[in-house]
Amino acid sequence: MKKSIICMLLSLLLVFTAMPVTAGAAASLEKGASEVAETGSSEGSLKNVRISDDGILSWDPFLGATCYRFGVYTGGGWWYAEKGTMIDLRQLCIDHAYPSGTFDVRLEAWSKAGNEGGHQLSERWEGTYTFVNSNPQLSTPTNLRWEGTFGIWDAVPDAGEYVIWLYADGVRLNSSAAKTTYFNFASWIVSGTKSYTFMVHACGNGHTASDDAVSSAKTFTKNYAVRTITFDANGGSVTPSTIKTDTSGWLTADLPTPTRTNYTFVGWTIRKNDGPMVNNYDPYLEDTTLYAKWTFGPISHFVITGITEPVAGESPDGECLIPANCGYRPTIPNYGYISWYDDDGNLLNPDTDTFTEGKKYSAQVTLIPNEGYEFAESGLTGTMNGKDTTKSIWVATPKKKITMSRLFTCAAPADDLSGTVTSFLNSTDETTISFRNLTTGETGVVRVTGNSTTYSIPNLPGGRYVFYVAKPNHVTCNYSIVVGSAPQTLDLKIHPLGDINGDGKITTVDYGKANSHARGKSTLSGYEFSCADVNADSKVSTADAGRINAHAKGKSKLW
Repeated sequence: MKKSIICMLLSLLLVFTAMPVTAGAAASLEKGASEVAETGSSEGSLKNVRISDDGILSWDPFLGATCYRFGVYTGGGWWYAEKGTMIDLRQLCIDHAYPSGTFDVRLEAWSKAGNEGGHQLSERWEGTYTFVNSNPQLSTPTNLRWEGTFGIWDAVPDAGEYVIWLYADGVRLNSSAAKTTYFNFASWIVSGTKSYTFMVHACGNGHTASDDAVSSAKTFTKNYAVRTITFDANGGSVTPSTIKTDTSGWLTADLPTPTRTNYTFVGWTIRKNDGPMVNNYDPYLEDTTLYAKWTFGPISHFVITGITEPVAGESPDGECLIPANCGYRPTIPNYGYISWYDDDGNLLNPDTDTFTEGKKYSAQVTLIPNEGYEFAESGLTGTMNGKDTTKSIWVATPKKKITMSRLFTCAAPADDLSGTVTSFLNSTDETTISFRNLTTGETGVVRVTGNSTTYSIPNLPGGRYVFYVAKPNHVTCNYSIVVGSAPQTLDLKIHPLGDINGDGKITTVDYGKANSHARGKSTLSGYEFSCADVNADSKVSTADAGRINAHAKGKSKLW
């Protein structure tokens, strides 16, 4: 039995040895990942690489590969896919804002990503992909301008970011990208007198990048000269040499070797670029080197005007006005000179947010000194849109920046309000209509004459109002109204003192109403109660009724 089993196994072995090797068996003879990694070689092709009609690049897994190196080749640029065997080429082109066109596509299998010391496992697969960008080209940035060392431009709709280049006398210095519509080139501006321009183009958000736009030229100078120094009690002057400045405004100048231990300064001046004389503070001398910080300051009072106050349904406006030649200017935050915040402290976006009626908002402006100016160390005061905001000022550290804020309440759009005013007695007496906006606290007054006349208040800011109507010998009456989004009519009427029924006369009818209330048979309320309370003790008693009756009978007058 054992001999027959052994013979059978030997026969099967001979059969399998004689059979041809299948494709599957051949695949198993490829080198493993570790073996390839040791040699750094590549072997075999990627299988079933294809690009679908909707731009999906896919392939079969490659033995031993942990990632795949691929690229839509446009003169450079490769990417790694660490997981999976599928890439959305169309989305890749959209993400990189490629224009429409046919691109070379390359694909390789790797043991690890290239920056991790990996090795290429497969031969490179190459093909082409035709991309049609259905998103239009972004508009070219406009209104390029300089604000000090800031380059500024108007926002481009649908732009995700901006690429900026700086040129000095036509020579390219540097480039960067920004998601804002401004960029501070201060760190790129070099010493000396040069003419600078910057170039911007918009890109991102799936659109084809915009054409380039170039700013006008801006000259920055960093040259300062000490002209004269008056020293010691005997007078005299000297012209220093080796003049230097740094980015913080400190100037150093070498002086001749003093005949005494130190110079005693009586006064001195620094002239900036042969411009106006500059006042200077806190000079000091170390050995034979003079140190001083030039300044026009200090500045202690700030004035901000021209803020567009919140209006319901309107977007926040980022503009404001500052006096000319005041020595300071607003910084450039995310959305303009002014940052608007809601009552919860959320920053408003002028592209997506609008003001809501009745809600409170704060406008915040951050100021920095112009070149050559300083802020005072204490005693800072300021106003915004004519209102004192001194208590809101705070100084940012470590940089010297001043921030002011003011609280605003959003009103509804302004509307026209008009109506008639009915009163009695002397027609030449003046009727006063005073009103108060309960939303904003603002007040106003209108005066008219005549017992039946009209009034008009144009462009009355929206909000909830209370109106008070008064005239000599009449009982003041108040009315409430909400001024909304359309012209409104509000008719007003006031009664003489003691005229409960409002017919302009005091009769026994009025006496009857007051007497009935005093005896508890009926109740007067509101304005009728006020007209009946002739002695102003906040009660309607038989005393009030008696005085009304005496007036009605002509025995004694209330007025």
